[in-house]
Amino acid sequence: MAEQLGSDKEIAKLPSPGKGQRLFWDGDVPGFGVRVTSGGARSFIFNYRVRGSGKERRYTIGSAGDWKVSVARQEAKRLRKVVDLGGDPMGEIEEARRQAEDEKKRSKTVSDLCDDFEANHLPALRPASRKFYRLAMKNHIRPALGKKRIEDVERADVEKLFKKLTDLGWRHQANQCVTLISTLFSYAKHPDRRWYMGENPAAGVKKFSLAGRERYLTPAETKRLAKAIDALHDKQAAAIMRVLLLTGARIGETCRMRWEQIDFRRAVWSKPAATTKQKKIHRLPITAPVLEVLSKIQKEQDPASAWVFPGRSKEGFRNDIRTAWEAALAAAEIKSLRVHDLRHSFASTLVGSGYSLPMIGAALGHSNHSTTMRYAHLADDPLREAMTRAADLIEAASTSEGAEILQMPDRRA
Repeated sequence: MAEQLGSDKEIAKLPSPGKGQRLFWDGDVPGFGVRVTSGGARSFIFNYRVRGSGKERRYTIGSAGDWKVSVARQEAKRLRKVVDLGGDPMGEIEEARRQAEDEKKRSKTVSDLCDDFEANHLPALRPASRKFYRLAMKNHIRPALGKKRIEDVERADVEKLFKKLTDLGWRHQANQCVTLISTLFSYAKHPDRRWYMGENPAAGVKKFSLAGRERYLTPAETKRLAKAIDALHDKQAAAIMRVLLLTGARIGETCRMRWEQIDFRRAVWSKPAATTKQKKIHRLPITAPVLEVLSKIQKEQDPASAWVFPGRSKEGFRNDIRTAWEAALAAAEIKSLRVHDLRHSFASTLVGSGYSLPMIGAALGHSNHSTTMRYAHLADDPLREAMTRAADLIEAASTSEGAEILQMPDRRA
């Protein structure tokens, strides 16, 4: 049976429960009461059921320290009339909150989105991806779209940025910016944020179809480059390049090499998942020339470092060999060669030696077979040479006079 709520002084003396809360109901207005917590806090409340659904709701009128009981009772009577007419006071408050939150989200700008993306998404990506995303947002997306509200960005805005970069001759950057904008808006639509609910403005923007760039060292170029690397004054950069040349490893993996990853006894380099593109541990057998390079570095390293190639980056490893690379290319008289092309050249050497694509994929740390398939066409020359020799032998055996077997020229030179 509900107790009659007394005066404000009596309400202040209502006992507190040992834990949780206790409710005291008014005998005058149905649903009107006082909630007392174990900490002694007292609030006037109004309980009701929504007409139609029968859902029970609890509306907090206010603190007993701010409301007199007589005023709170009048408010409860008003709320009772609202409920009797089919209203839902608590639902109205929740809806107002939702609208305020939605309006707050709608006021978010592309710059706000970039900030959130950088803080909460980029840390999970590879260092190279983080660097690219930050530069693309800083140099292109923020200047073009940063001040716009997210919901105001249209496809025409993305196409305008795409055209601007294209007119500058930056077709690759134009493609990448469209892809990044698409990623940003998908991020904004995620259920954890719901900053944007419309169609992705990057959808339907036609990008350039760019052929993959393939550049391989010829044997003659390899010989000249190796000689130029050995002659470099920057011996640390030279060591990095030699490891790249002899392993086909990625530049990021190599620069982040730590001594703990190298097993000299088993001749194995265990690349941790954090440094590999496939985000898996990659155990790579290393050859005697590579072990010789690493052993020399370890012996001469002073002061000792956890990094094989310590440097001035904030992480502590060497992360830039561009100057030394350009000097090596100039000395070797080689043009249009990227550091990453050493990886392609290593793969082409394996293919030309007759090794299978799965084995090459394992050496390069590919997690997807289709990635290795880009080198399949390189097997044409050794296969053609083998088939030509077989055909010559068959032709010689099938004629009485025999046939002269010609040595095919090496097309890879």
